[in-house]
Amino acid sequence: MLLRPGNAGPNTFTDHRDVLAAAIRQVPARFRNEILVRVDGAGASHELVRHQLGMSSPRRKVLFTCGWMITAADEDAIRQVPAAAWKPGTGQDGAVEKDKHVAEITHLMSRAGNWPAGCGGSPAGSSRPAGRCRT
Repeated sequence: MLLRPGNAGPNTFTDHRDVLAAAIRQVPARFRNEILVRVDGAGASHELVRHQLGMSSPRRKVLFTCGWMITAADEDAIRQVPAAAWKPGTGQDGAVEKDKHVAEITHLMSRAGNWPAGCGGSPAGSSRPAGRCRT
């Protein structure tokens, strides 16, 4: 939680950056060499993504995921993915989950060109999608 002045704008990059820095400071230093940051749609700004891309160093690896609400354009892109392109998903422990699937759709997404280089889109679903998926 970040207390802010009453006239502060909602969901600003500065707020997200400060909350992320405070969260990382709470992690004991010996565990900060490899960090996974998860951001929902409210925090998935271009500025925060660029910031996270710049956080890695020779001594620290920062990985991140950003979720967002699926749009009609995303659903169209997902429907274009050939069945053979869907791969089994994995759980947090790295074990394959045969009822989960994931595919790369960056090249099919109309908004992909707006994100910094190195970012991509991969929908994940509980089955090979015929309709909606979640990212």
